[in-house]
Amino acid sequence: MKYLPIVLGASIAVGLLACAAANLREPSIADVQVLQARGEPATLSDLQEGKFILEHSCSRCHSSPDAGDGADSDWPNLLSRMSTKAGLDSVSTWRVKVYMASLQQK
Repeated sequence: MKYLPIVLGASIAVGLLACAAANLREPSIADVQVLQARGEPATLSDLQEGKFILEHSCSRCHSSPDAGDGADSDWPNLLSRMSTKAGLDSVSTWRVKVYMASLQQK
């Protein structure tokens, strides 16, 4: 009984983080084609990895920024700062960047 509040609180936190990441859409071949036309050598695998990293590294601590709605025009700078804190290497950071860029296309 003594640990019930801790277990309950942890369960709620995990649920909220899962909901925060749940709104991210799956990348598509059309996303890849648009990015490649703009000079980004991204593959569908890169976008899928970027989404996975965003869901599992970024969303552990806070909700994912919504690059698709244009509300946070500073997200590229935020990504640069936060990737260091999250311990992401340059390839992982780039994959998150191109995934988020694909969200802006819709």
